[in-house]
Amino acid sequence: MIIDSHAHISKRTAAKPEILIQDMDLAGIDKAVLVPGGMLDIRKMSEYTTLRERPEPVQPDNEYVEHCVALYPERFIGFYCINPLPDARDIESEVKLAIQKGFKGIKLAPLVHPMSFLEGNVNWIAELCSTYDIPLYTHVTVNEETNTFALESLVAKHPNTTIIIGHMGIGDVDQHAINLASEFPNVYLETSLAPILALKLAIKQAGVKKLLFGTEFPLSDAIVEREKINRLSLSDEEKQMILGGNFARLLTLTIPIEQRT
Repeated sequence: MIIDSHAHISKRTAAKPEILIQDMDLAGIDKAVLVPGGMLDIRKMSEYTTLRERPEPVQPDNEYVEHCVALYPERFIGFYCINPLPDARDIESEVKLAIQKGFKGIKLAPLVHPMSFLEGNVNWIAELCSTYDIPLYTHVTVNEETNTFALESLVAKHPNTTIIIGHMGIGDVDQHAINLASEFPNVYLETSLAPILALKLAIKQAGVKKLLFGTEFPLSDAIVEREKINRLSLSDEEKQMILGGNFARLLTLTIPIEQRT
């Protein structure tokens, strides 16, 4: 089974579920993990990533993700994007409700929502992910409170929380992100937008078991992202681990919320 572990969905034409399914079928992808899209103006991405400009914080459209998963339950898996700004009590209720609605993981968007990996509600969210046994997906930025070095603090504090680093970190080759995946059993690297050199370094240092295939739909192309994995000097079994096996294994760790104590 081929699983795209990171795709954005929104009501905009280019990011609608029917377009995503067309791309999935062309690339031979069976399932895709959806997160809310449409929160950033991609034409200003260089300004955002260098902190020259801050996007307006917007509430993620998790309801649309839920709607799309309900429309195509055999093709889509939902991750809930959470804004860490509310108080901890609100966050716990929000996470619990998301799980009850069928979301299989939590996503952080530090480019959109001001936050710190070093303190506060992000640590509480990570603890909740451990409690409810769901993965936590996050991007990293160049900001000292949300860069890969700050993420190490979060990872170390929450060894029982599965943490997925989006796009294998920040920049072309984030060596520290690769180090984290190598050193910490609970850290994984999502591959979308990563150059082939970064993939090779990550495989050499952290191993194929730590990579999760993603496409970053609609910004990137599913066939291009899959072809990067296909061109790696790996066995078919190892490629399958990256393309879906590793992520499927992570999701089997989840327990229905009604069975939790």
